[in-house]
Amino acid sequence: MPYSRPPGSSKRYPIAPTWIGRNSKTCSRCFTELPISMFGWYVDNRYGTQRPKAACADCSKEKSRGEYARKNSKGKCCRISGCSRSVHSAGLCTMHYRRQQRENYGACKVEGCDRLQQDGGLCPMHRRRLRLFGDVGRPGPARRSGNGWKESRRPYFVKVRTRGGRLDKYRMVPAPESPMANRKGYVLEHRLVMAQALGRPLLHGETVHPKNGNTLDNNLDNLELWVSHQAAGQRPEDHIAYAEEILHLHRRCGYACAQERAGQRSFNGRRSRARSHGRSRRVGS
Repeated sequence: MPYSRPPGSSKRYPIAPTWIGRNSKTCSRCFTELPISMFGWYVDNRYGTQRPKAACADCSKEKSRGEYARKNSKGKCCRISGCSRSVHSAGLCTMHYRRQQRENYGACKVEGCDRLQQDGGLCPMHRRRLRLFGDVGRPGPARRSGNGWKESRRPYFVKVRTRGGRLDKYRMVPAPESPMANRKGYVLEHRLVMAQALGRPLLHGETVHPKNGNTLDNNLDNLELWVSHQAAGQRPEDHIAYAEEILHLHRRCGYACAQERAGQRSFNGRRSRARSHGRSRRVGS
């Protein structure tokens, strides 16, 4: 179905020179070469010219239907029995929708890659590699190195921080399974070593301090755990001793005794203030 508003060359928004006299265009969604009348037009504000849209009118309508269906199904559960995930598209969650897409269209043609294929039989990752380097490379994530491919994550790298004009260097290591990892899957090595020694991830406020001052020496013998909830540089054993002292004090005196002492202090404070006011009045009289 041709677009209802064909472009009109105006003085304000002329047709882009690259599209003058062209009769056909390839749709970016169905990859079919169609007459130029099957595309909508828009104004490119960068150059002040009119250009045809990337997708044809039929594909644009199909995309609009899909977006409407996703908005309409928001908050509903997947129609597969036993699945409680929210709907992504076509009444299915993301996992079941991708499974259905793989059954309909197949997986990537690269051996070992189970991602959903697109045009050309390749997934988006391998399509990009083929376009940039002329080689699809490994089935999984990888980094380009010269003429070959390497692991996607480096074995380690040194992160430099500036604090008060002082440079501190810390080693970052890959540990994507750790809850302390950043979005790229790296963790500070000294924190990872201490967490493995404790058998749990470090809590908020817990820091790891190198005894010899070398931040790149991450042997367990050189590391000690500090707690900085109240005072910077407080060791866990000192923190525990302080907490036990407070508990012992309150258990010995009792909560009522503590309240009574607090009331006596406030009463004495009021009486001393009254006396000082009285003295000041007497001196002034």
